[in-house]
Amino acid sequence: MRKKIFLGHISARDLPFSFQSHYHWIISVYARKPGGVERLLLETQGYYAIPAPWTFAFHVDDDESPEPVEAHQIRVQVLDKDVLIADASEQFAIDWVASEVSVHNLVLVPRAI
Repeated sequence: MRKKIFLGHISARDLPFSFQSHYHWIISVYARKPGGVERLLLETQGYYAIPAPWTFAFHVDDDESPEPVEAHQIRVQVLDKDVLIADASEQFAIDWVASEVSVHNLVLVPRAI
């Protein structure tokens, strides 16, 4: 079994508001198979007033990732109740053989304010 670390840096530099403690954060990692079918691999969520910039890390085993995989994607969503107020995503390929950490810089974009 091979392991990989996804390290994500989240920036809120483009947001015209500050985060509140009642905002619901969802950070997800998906694998996309050929044909566009996505499978959720990992997810964390909670209510946080996170100061930006912020960094997170996921540890993934290759047996959690369905084969074959076209790409992986990290998604960050920030909700105020049921309204998406900001999000970011990045799609990438994984080199399971390389030992270095997979680093991703995500910039949150405002949606509904």
